[in-house]
Amino acid sequence: MTVTPTPPGAGRVLLYSEDRAGLTALLVSHAVAATALFAAACTLDPFMRRSFAVAALLAAAIAATGVWGISSLTVLRFIWPVGIRIDSAGIRIGGLRARERRQRSGRWPPRKPFHVSTQGRAVFTCPWEGVQALYLIRSRAELKPLLQQYRAFRKKFQQLRRPLGMLNANRAALVIVNSPALAYSDPGTFRGDWARPGAATGVASPTWLVPTRHPEALLAALARVPRAPLVHDHLPPGESFRFYDGLGTHRAD
Repeated sequence: MTVTPTPPGAGRVLLYSEDRAGLTALLVSHAVAATALFAAACTLDPFMRRSFAVAALLAAAIAATGVWGISSLTVLRFIWPVGIRIDSAGIRIGGLRARERRQRSGRWPPRKPFHVSTQGRAVFTCPWEGVQALYLIRSRAELKPLLQQYRAFRKKFQQLRRPLGMLNANRAALVIVNSPALAYSDPGTFRGDWARPGAATGVASPTWLVPTRHPEALLAALARVPRAPLVHDHLPPGESFRFYDGLGTHRAD
C-alpha cells in the first residue's frame, strides 16, 4: 500500500513547529572557535620563518585547527536545516523551513538531487497511520543503543547504504518507528556523497531520528494528537531497530 503525498498545507492543522532543531550552543561555538583559530594561525606565517621549531609548531596548529574547523562546519551544515512539524495529518522532519521558502519562490523541487550526506535538507513525511512507535529520548547516552545499531548497519554494508530519515542528534531526540510503505521523502532521489560519488545508496529506513531543542513542548504537542501512538521516554531494553527492509528504496544517481 502506498500513500499519495499530501501537498504541503493541504488539510493540515499545524500543532507544533520547530526549526533549527539540532542547533546547540556547543556546536556553534566549536565551529566559530575552530574557524577563528585557523584564521589566526594562518596569519602568523611571518613567524614561521624564524626557526624550524616555530614553523613546525605553527604548521601543526594550522593542521589541527583546520581539521577541527572542517569537521565542525560539516556537522553544522548537516544539522542546520533540520526541523520538525507535527500536524493533524502526520509528522514531518528535515529541511522544512527551507522547503517552504523555496516553494514560495518557485524553486522547489531543487534542480539537482541532494547528496545522501546532506539528507537533512530533504523533507521526510509519515502520516499517523504509518507511525508505529514514538520514543522521546532526553540524552545522547540513552540513545547509545540505537546509535550503536546504526553504526553497525553502516559498517555491515561498508557505508554504501545510507538510511534516510536518520538525522544526527547530540542531545534530546525523537525516534520514529514507521512503515516505509506509507512514508515518503521530498525529493525522493539522492546523489552519492562526496567521498564515494555515485556509490552510496539512500534506502528508506523504518527508523527515523530527529533532534529537538524543546522536548517538553514536543511531548505536549504529540499528546494533543488523537491518532499519534503513545510516546515512550526510554528505548525498550534489547530492542533491535531496523534501518532497511527492502521497501521504498531511493537509489543515489
